[in-house]
Formats: sequence, C-alpha cells, structure tokens
Amino acid sequence: MYFRFLIFSVLIFSLLKTVNAQETERVRFKHEKHGAIVFASGEDYELKCDIYQPKSDEPRPVMLAIHGGAWTTGTKFAMYRHARILANRGYVVMAINYRLAPKHKWPAQIHDCKHAVRWIREHAKEYNADPDRVYAFGYSAGAHLASLLATTDKDDGLEGEVQQPYAKHSSRVDGLIAGGAPMEFSWIDAQSTTLTYWLGETKAANPQRYAKASPVTYVTNDDPVAVVFHGTSDTLVPATSPEEFAKCCEKADVECQLILTRDGHASAFTRTSLLIDSLARLEGLLAKQECYERMERMINWIEEFKMAHNRLPKSATELETFLILRDDGPDVSEFADAMTSNRDGHSFIVRWGIAESPIVSESVGIDGEKLSR
Repeated sequence: MYFRFLIFSVLIFSLLKTVNAQETERVRFKHEKHGAIVFASGEDYELKCDIYQPKSDEPRPVMLAIHGGAWTTGTKFAMYRHARILANRGYVVMAINYRLAPKHKWPAQIHDCKHAVRWIREHAKEYNADPDRVYAFGYSAGAHLASLLATTDKDDGLEGEVQQPYAKHSSRVDGLIAGGAPMEFSWIDAQSTTLTYWLGETKAANPQRYAKASPVTYVTNDDPVAVVFHGTSDTLVPATSPEEFAKCCEKADVECQLILTRDGHASAFTRTSLLIDSLARLEGLLAKQECYERMERMINWIEEFKMAHNRLPKSATELETFLILRDDGPDVSEFADAMTSNRDGHSFIVRWGIAESPIVSESVGIDGEKLSR
C-alpha cells in the first residue's frame, strides 16, 4: 500500500507540474478561420458554423463551442473571443449555430449539437482535426447542451434523425467545459411558464420532459471528465444546479471539477480567464485519465506474461517480445505508447502491486525520479 501511495503521489505532483509548465510555456498556434460553413439544413432552417483551424503538422484536438442565449437567441459570433483563445492553444474550434425556440422547441437544439459532433468527425481530415479527441465548451444554454453531449448516448433518445455518412460516428464528446449551466430544473416552479416557450409545457404538466432535458438525469460512470465553472452571484441560474451535477458525477465516480467564483451570470462568461483555467484543469484530468489507461494496459500485459511463464518479465523488451509474438497482442506502436511519456509525467507507473518487477526501475527509475524529467 505504501508503494502505491508513493507512486500515486509522485504521479499527481508530476502531472500538476506538467500542466502548470504547459500553461506558462505553451506554444501559441497561429490559426485561420473558415467562416459560415453550412453543416446542417432542413426544410425551414440552415445551420452554419465557424471553424478556427490551428496551423500544425499534427492533427489537433477539437473543441465544439456552443453559445448561450436561453435557447431562444444568440449566434456563433458570441463565442468569437473564446474560440480564438482555444485556437491559439491548439484546438480546432467549431463554433456553431443551432435551431432556436420558440420556432423550434426542444429537443431540436440537442439534435443539432449532436449532428455537429458527427459532422466534425466526418470532416476531421479537412481541418486537420483528431476525431478521437472531440470536446465541448458551452456557456449558459450552450453549457446545458454541451453537458448533454457528454452524458447522453444513442440509448437515451436524443440523437434525432441521423443520416449517412454520419451514422457511423458517435455524437458523444470526450471531455466537457461548462459555464453557467442549468444542469437540472428543480429551481423552476412546477406551475411556472418560464420555459414553456422552449419545453412546450409547465413542469407540472409534463415533469418527464423537464427530467429528460436535464443533464443530471444521464450521468453514468462511463461519462468523460468535466470542468464546470459558475458564479455564486448568478441570479439567472442558481449555483445549486451545477453543484447537483458535480454530486451526481462524484456518485458515479466521474472526474468533475467544480469552480465557484463570485461572478454573476454575464461576468462569468466575459471573464475569459475562467475558460483558460478550466481548459488547464480539463487537460490535467485528461492526462491523468490517459495515465490510468496506460497503467491498466501494462498491468494486464504483465499479468498475462506472469500466467504464461509463472514469473514477472525481466525487462520491457522481454514483455514486448512476448506480446508481439501473440496473434491478439498489441502492435509495436501501442506498446511503445504505453512505455513512453515519462518526461511529461504520464508514465505508465504500471507497477503498483508488482513492485518487485525489474521493469519498475527501468521505466520510472529509482524512487520514480524519471517521472519528473
């Protein structure tokens, strides 16, 4: 147990050090904007997006940017400043419009957002985007929609009509930043008509519709990591709403960081430092998740070797040879990926529970000194 605690402590320290260093020494990306691209249309609507593409030799992660406006107003232009910040940090940003109430009532808005996720995955090569790293950022109503992208899948009945070639792509995002988000509607009086322009009925008349529109309804342990920020002086959306979402995530064992500030609803959006802080936190959670996945893969491989040879592998080379010779084993690149990134603090640490293996010192060094390189 002490070994596990020691290695875990070294890992977390290294991850935090890495994230802080990346924020202060981060490479700034130049980017180009592709404006007014039609990504969806119907009989009575046409939806456009702006794509901010960083200049890079490698595919870049995607951030879907979803504007607020109480589901009834607003456009992609509201996300202009935030999109530039994200693009400068290396994200392909897709800032979208979506159908607005009262002309288009719920669930048209989430249908459009889910289509946008599939669209960017289908067109990833055109914008040098990585379809396996698609995240969502939204504020207010946009944060509500972004949160549903993180928590719902095809079994939840919110996909909408999916046509080819988009059906082959998932509409779920891999990480979430949500600000000023209404995560549930317990704070809306049952007889209130406040949201009937969007949801069609009062909560008293149709409580199921309000529950189905609430991200907290869908939180499960397979949801992606999330960072949620909210102003405690917000008089439009009470802070109890994101707090309830954070509690649901904790109960489901989902990594979620809640940032509470003294801001009001509007000021929390305009203070872009909150986005920068949230992005750094999201990247830290993703790095931690990546580390755990590497550890899990490596531990399983070592256990397989032990079952076959009744001993632990003497070196990484011996383990690699054993795996590659198997028909169902990982390829060379997958093994190398699990064995690298010591310098970034994401090393496969893998060894906890099997500290006697020589691979421990080979990969993390004596007392883990390789982790902090």
